[in-house]
Amino acid sequence: MKGSARARLQKRFKALLESMVEEATSGDPRELEARHKRLEIYRELLEQLPVPWYRRLLLPLVIAMLSIVGAGFAWTIRKTPTRIVLTSEVSGVRMDLKAPLKDALPERGRATGQLLSVSGSEALRAETGLPLAGASSAGTLHLCQGQFILEGLQVVPAAPDADAGDGRPAVSSVEVQLHQAGLPRWFIWRSTLTLGLGLWGPVLLSRERCKENASAGGVEVIDKPLAESLELAATGSPRNPTQLDFSLDAGSELVFRDLEVKGLAFVREVPGEPGTHTVVSTVRRAELFLADSGQTVVLPEGARLRLLEFNGRVSELRIGGTMLLRAEGRASGVWVGPEDFAQELTPTYLEYFYNARQRELLWGAAAFVWGVLWSVKRWLGG
Repeated sequence: MKGSARARLQKRFKALLESMVEEATSGDPRELEARHKRLEIYRELLEQLPVPWYRRLLLPLVIAMLSIVGAGFAWTIRKTPTRIVLTSEVSGVRMDLKAPLKDALPERGRATGQLLSVSGSEALRAETGLPLAGASSAGTLHLCQGQFILEGLQVVPAAPDADAGDGRPAVSSVEVQLHQAGLPRWFIWRSTLTLGLGLWGPVLLSRERCKENASAGGVEVIDKPLAESLELAATGSPRNPTQLDFSLDAGSELVFRDLEVKGLAFVREVPGEPGTHTVVSTVRRAELFLADSGQTVVLPEGARLRLLEFNGRVSELRIGGTMLLRAEGRASGVWVGPEDFAQELTPTYLEYFYNARQRELLWGAAAFVWGVLWSVKRWLGG
């Protein structure tokens, strides 16, 4: 009954208001004043009548539904790309280069070592005053005797529009595997490797692989101050990498800083059954900070970490007895675990908004939504 009374009053109120508008310029002023008083009576009656229960529940229901839907979307939709900071010790890493890789001067001086080998290159240029033994391949060079001082190591990626040989753009990559302390093995794809070395001791350089009895034939270089300079430039083929092997003396290390990269991978292939390979993680320990959620994840040895479409920089890479890497940038996805059972760590928008630095934005958005709904409530009449 109350609902029908409200409907009748609203109908009369609307009809009376329309008639007053039509006769506002030509009607009798006294009649218009009487109608205006009647209109005010209708308005007061409408305000005193209770609002129907379904209209009282309309706003809370709308808010509840919007909250549920919004929370559902925020809980399931991932914020991509997400910002990450990685601090790790690894036994191997593969980096897709955006800019040249160049070693930085270590705090304790230049790195020293022995038994260096370069192979698999399409073209190898070697400038040295020392004789070269053997002539089996123009794309290989081996330091079979002697010691070296590393005066420079640089990898220059191919031009971005270069053809990879299979119709796709070239991707310049560097992979470093540290199977034993001080024995890094490098694989360099679609890039030019430049090495500057100072050689000293009984030095033997050969185009052929070193033999076990390679003690004969070395050229004596007296000591470090009179070390013979060797400049190498090796360019890999589009499909096969240039391989670089050398051993570092105890305490020596290579340091690289601020490397611009567009991809990071922490895996390597190990031989399995004949004709097969198994992919294993190279992570020894790692700490991953997800800046958009404020979450820090500690990864144990052997954890499989995948940073999808990583784009950023390796702020520091140290290679010696161990390999330490620190990187920061953005990734479209962060996954940990075996491929079939991986856990996604990419923050959701709910985690992103809950982060302390985003709470002001969250409460501002809530106040805005409440204001809009309150205006709609008043527009609906109650």
